Amino acid sequence: MRLSNFINGEFIAPLDGQYLDNFNPSTGEVYGEIPDSTASDVEMAIEAAKSVQTSWANTPAEEAAAEEPKAE
Repeated sequence: MRLSNFINGEFIAPLDGQYLDNFNPSTGEVYGEIPDSTASDVEMAIEAAKSVQTSWANTPAEEAAAEEPKAE
């Protein structure tokens, strides 16, 4: 399973394409990959969050809950 970053309403790969192995602690087996996000990925997420902060803050809880993203 390869996870993605969720930024600006979309699941996207890390900008530099790098991933970290996700290990099962009881067996040591790799069972997935997680984004090895960089400062650029984080900055993109921050900017996306800032751009919708006001409208999201004014969204009723029931409506906001209905808009939760579904994992890929």
